[in-house]
Amino acid sequence: MNSAGWVVMIVSVGSVMCLVSYCLYRVLTLPAVEVHDLEGPLTIDTSRVATKN
Repeated sequence: MNSAGWVVMIVSVGSVMCLVSYCLYRVLTLPAVEVHDLEGPLTIDTSRVATKN
């Protein structure tokens, strides 16, 4: 591989690694979520779902 190929490979791999590192940092440094913040519907309305006989 010539020098231009090495430059393109290093720049592309480096940019992907930087993006992955940034995304992981953002996700892992989010504030903790309390359990009561994760409220959802306790029952699901299935009356409109078609049933097979």
